[in-house]
Amino acid sequence: MPYLTRINSTSVKTYVSRTVLLLSDDGTLKPLAIELSSPHPKGDQHGAVSKVYTPAQHAVEGSLWQLAKTYVAVNDSGVHQLISHWYCIPATEGQPGALIDADGFVECSVFPEKYCMELMSLTYKDWNLVDQALHRDLKKRRVSVDDKDSPNDLRLVIKDYPYAIHAPLSLRMASALHVAIDYGQYAYAGYHPNHPTITRRFMPEKGTPEYNKLKSNPDKVYLQRITAQAKTVYLGQSDVPEWTSDGTPLAAFKELRNKLLEIEERIVQMNNDKKNKNCIGPVNVPYTLLYPTSEAGITVKGIPNNVTI
Repeated sequence: MPYLTRINSTSVKTYVSRTVLLLSDDGTLKPLAIELSSPHPKGDQHGAVSKVYTPAQHAVEGSLWQLAKTYVAVNDSGVHQLISHWYCIPATEGQPGALIDADGFVECSVFPEKYCMELMSLTYKDWNLVDQALHRDLKKRRVSVDDKDSPNDLRLVIKDYPYAIHAPLSLRMASALHVAIDYGQYAYAGYHPNHPTITRRFMPEKGTPEYNKLKSNPDKVYLQRITAQAKTVYLGQSDVPEWTSDGTPLAAFKELRNKLLEIEERIVQMNNDKKNKNCIGPVNVPYTLLYPTSEAGITVKGIPNNVTI
């Protein structure tokens, strides 16, 4: 409940969201409902004000479902910052610099703007580095359970889960985590209307002018709620191939690269396995986020040597 109060006090208009997903027999997930919650106007002791939205394709119900997914995406952007960036700072002795400066990148483009540091600090009270290990993370998120007859004594609830089944082949490091939950977003989420990071208004309520406008011009109502076009950013990469002339680290680096190529071959084999439907997808696009290497350009694969923003 304290999180709801703080969210309500910001200039960003959003909700706490909860999504119910159905695990189908073929291992795929389907959204069944989205619950959007906001603080009760009479105080936290009265609980939250919640409303549930269900999938729809047409008319105003279809527009409301799209808007509900928008608020889920906004919350996801905040969680992404917490997991893939803030968690890495204490682990790598990183220097966040401009990332957390007032009016910096995060405050300008990601929910919840100037209250971001406060919410992150509250979350860190219960944070433990040990809990970020893959097997603990999977158990905490209830996508795996204890099973002595399974590899690593864990059985995946979703057997065809690329993030989990590829991760043991990759490097156990912060940059691998970051690339798995960040780099695959760019092809789709780099265009902000597809995956907004901030919302500026609440859901239209029946009987209001905004609700009527949703019927006649849903695109305009949607665009009024998301991040401005000027805040769409993408940070480039910097290559420094001549990083050392010392033979010992160069030999170690070569050995590492050969190991990564072996890992990549095993990931390709899993992607080509027809029983792993989520590794290739219905549109025949393979899961490449944990490929250790990559050719030049935006490829949605390749793990960097450090955690980039």
